[in-house]
Formats: sequence, structure tokens, C-alpha cells
Amino acid sequence: MKPLQGIKVVDFTQSHGGSATTMYLADFGAEVIKIERREYGDPARSWPPFKESSSAYFSLLNRGKKSITLDLRKEEGVEVIRKLVMESDIIVENFKAGTMESYGLGYEDIKKINPKIIYAQLTGFGSTGPLKDYPAYDIVVQAMSGIMDVTGFSDGPPTKMGPPVGDYFSAVYLTAGINMALFNRERTGIGQKVELGMVDALVSALEDKIAHYSVANVMPSRVGNAHPMIAPYDTLETKDGYVSLGISTDNQWENFCMALDISELAVDKRYNSNEKRGANYFTSLRVIIESITKTLTTSEILQKLDHYQIPAGKVNTVVEALELPQTKARDMLVEITDKSLGKVKVPGIHVKLHGTPGSIDKGAPLLGYHTEEVLESIGYSQTDISELRDKKII
Repeated sequence: MKPLQGIKVVDFTQSHGGSATTMYLADFGAEVIKIERREYGDPARSWPPFKESSSAYFSLLNRGKKSITLDLRKEEGVEVIRKLVMESDIIVENFKAGTMESYGLGYEDIKKINPKIIYAQLTGFGSTGPLKDYPAYDIVVQAMSGIMDVTGFSDGPPTKMGPPVGDYFSAVYLTAGINMALFNRERTGIGQKVELGMVDALVSALEDKIAHYSVANVMPSRVGNAHPMIAPYDTLETKDGYVSLGISTDNQWENFCMALDISELAVDKRYNSNEKRGANYFTSLRVIIESITKTLTTSEILQKLDHYQIPAGKVNTVVEALELPQTKARDMLVEITDKSLGKVKVPGIHVKLHGTPGSIDKGAPLLGYHTEEVLESIGYSQTDISELRDKKII
């Protein structure tokens, strides 16, 4: 039995961060009912890549969910939600602030119907503060959080991180918040609102930068792939590619020097502590180390470092990473059957619960595929459903 089996989620999310949140809940057994606009559904349905006009992007984020279509601009559509909420445990939404309230479905409205509801809200900037009404996407919150300012090389522009980290950080944090609220409800019988601003999620990731600023009064800057406090903690060129090094202690530094036959550097007073290595890294140490790594293949370097248990790895392409035996051993690429795409590979479940594991059992729903099923489950007759369809509510 999955840990969230028996939990019902009303899912108003669209695009990425919110949809990933409810995807995680579905992976671990929750019944997730996705509410979509009757005309065209979640905007992510129109995002490439496509297979026979179906979006793989949408399918990846909405696996294991049910889909119903509703026009929330009409009272009959809102009434469907009110009935559904009476039998549900969680609402998740990531609309612009105030949208749900405009439908009469904000937290204050919903908790009158079901005081036990967990109401999760994801916005760009949270529900308070001068920016609370601003819309946002991942690239905006990466910029405004300061993440882009410290990403990239010192002689280049601020750089967006490759994956949409604003979305994924938010999804993980919001999922954690939802589950903490569920746990509290088990003890108290009372629901609550759980809200997260995407910018808040990324600001929390700037711990080392905040430490520099608040303690040492140093403004963080871009240092490429290196670390501002630890060295050598960087990506260096090799004879046939690149290798990433994670040397964080003086003992590891000494072993690293032995591994690469440069023991004289271990006792060099310029480099015999993390603080000194950091201070001299870009002026001298990096050049010395890279002059050696360039003469060796990545495999040769890793073999030498593995003997001393030095954290290091090859910089893989995405395809190489997906084909690693380790990736396969951890079931991090699984094949599912999707109604639109057929057989397709998707990222596996990263959190491994050994007693009650999650699983990816099915793909994403077709638009409105479960509308009748869900309406019948909350008391609508076939006549009622036909009337809603005739009125273009569903």
C-alpha cells in the first residue's frame, strides 16, 4: 500500500512547479483530480516536444492523474468544485494571487465547506509583501532571487541554471509542507493553508552566499563551476573531456596530491589549508592542477582518485547520464504506457521508501477523460451530466 493511498487531491495547477507537486503526490498513491479549462486544458498541453500532437512535456508532469474539464466562470462549474471539496483532503493551486478568490474558491471560502482541507498555494512571490500580486515563471524567480547573479563565470553575464530549479525546488518544498500539514491534521483533526513563494524557495538555497554577506560582509560573485570557500572544488579540462572535483578537507587535499603525484603541493604553504587554497585558487592553483589534468584522460584521473576515495566524476552528457548503470540500478528512468504517447520513458521516483514505495503506474490523462467518472462519484446523475455538457460547463 502506498503512503498516500486514500488521499484525494483537487489539482488546479498548471505549467510546471504546481504540476510537479501533484505528480509527486500521485506517485505515492494520492488520487489526483486535475481541473482543466474545457476549451484547451492546461497550457502545458501545447508545449513541445510533441508526438502526434500530444505534448511529452505535459505527460511527464501529469502522470497518474485524472482530468476533468470545467468552466469556473459559471456558477454550476464552481458548484461542482464545492461538492468535490467536501470529499477531498488537499487542494493545490498555482494561479496568480487572487484568482481562486475571484471564483469564490479561496482558502477562506473552502475551509467553510471542509475545515479539514489542506489548501496548498504556490505563487511567484508568496501571499504577502509588495510583490505578492506579480506573476512569475522560473526564469523570473531565478533572476529576482539572486540565483542568476551567482551562476556563470566572472567574465560572463548572469546565467539561468539549466533545469527549471525554481519550479523543482518549489515542488519539493510544497510537497513537504503538504505532508507536514497532513501529519498535523492526523493529530489535531484540523486542516490549514500551506503557501510558498517560488522566490522564497530559491532564496533559501543561497545559504553559503547569505553567510558570506551577513557574517563577512562580502558580496557574493560568480565563480563559474568553482566554490567560493572550498578548493579545488571545480570542473577542470582533461585530455578527452571534463572532470568535476569535490575536495573539501585538508586530508582530501593531501590524498589528491598523492593520487596525482604532486605531493609537493600538499606541503606548499600557499595551499596547506582550505582558506589558503581558496585565496590562491584562481591566481595559481587552478592553473597548476589543470596543466596536469589536461595530460590525462578522464578515466585515468578517476581511476587514480578512486584509489584514495576522492569525490570526483566525469561531466556527462544527458544521454550518457541516462545510460549509466547507476541510473538504471536506481530505476531513475522507467517506461510507462501513456494514452497519448504510447510507450515512453520518464524520470523515476527519486525518494525511495523501502516499506511503502511509490510507483509510476500510468501516464497522463486525456483532456476531460475522467469527467463523468468524477461527477458520478460526487452524486451527479447522467441527466445532470448531460445538462452540464449542454450548458458547456464541462
